[in-house]
Amino acid sequence: MSYLQCTPAMIQVPCSGGTTTHILEAIGTERLAFKVKLKQKYYDLYRVSPPLGFVKPGIKKELFLRRLPGKPGNTKLVVEYIASPNGYDPRRPFVEGADIGTLGLRVRAYSDKRIPDKTPTLMGKVVTKAGQKFTPSPGYDDLKLETEIDALYKDKEKAVKAGRLSREKEEKEEKEEKEEKEEKGKEKAKGKVREKDESSSSDDDGKLL
Repeated sequence: MSYLQCTPAMIQVPCSGGTTTHILEAIGTERLAFKVKLKQKYYDLYRVSPPLGFVKPGIKKELFLRRLPGKPGNTKLVVEYIASPNGYDPRRPFVEGADIGTLGLRVRAYSDKRIPDKTPTLMGKVVTKAGQKFTPSPGYDDLKLETEIDALYKDKEKAVKAGRLSREKEEKEEKEEKEEKEEKGKEKAKGKVREKDESSSSDDDGKLL
C-alpha cells in the first residue's frame, strides 16, 4: 500500500508567464503510476511534464509546470494514481478495478504577488492492488518500460526548464532596460534644471541692449 504526496501543495505562477517545480513522492511500499489532468480550456495556457509516469517509494519525482502569458485566474491540476501492477504501462487506461487516488493541486496565476501556502504538502489517500483485474504481457520488463517513459518526456522537461531560464533572462533584461531608461530620464531632468539655472543667471546679470 502507498499514497502519493506533492510538495508544494499549491501552484503559484505570475500570469505573465513562469515555471514551477513540484516534488511527487510515493509514501509506502507500492510503486505508483500517475496521470496529470487539466481542463481542456486551459491547454493553451499550461504545459506539464511529465504528464504521466511512475513514482517509486524512496525516489522523488519532479513535476514541472509552465504557465504561458495570459489573464490572471485560478484553476486546478488533478493528479490521479494507482498502485501499479507489474507490467503495467501508464500510457494505457488505468487497470480495471483499480483503487484510484487523487491529488487536487490549486493553480493560481497571479498579477500581484504570491500568497502564503498554509498547506505545504498535499497527501492523497492510500491505495492498494486489491481488486485489480490485470494480466501482464509475457516477458514484460518493468525497468525497460520505466526507462522508455522517462526518455519519452526527458526532452519535454528540458524544454520546460529552458522556458523558465528564458523567462528569467527576459525579466532580467526588462529590469535592466527599465533601470537604464529611468537613469537616462534622471540625467535629462538634471540637464534641464542646469539649463534653467544658467538662463536665470544670465537674466540676473543683465541683458545686452
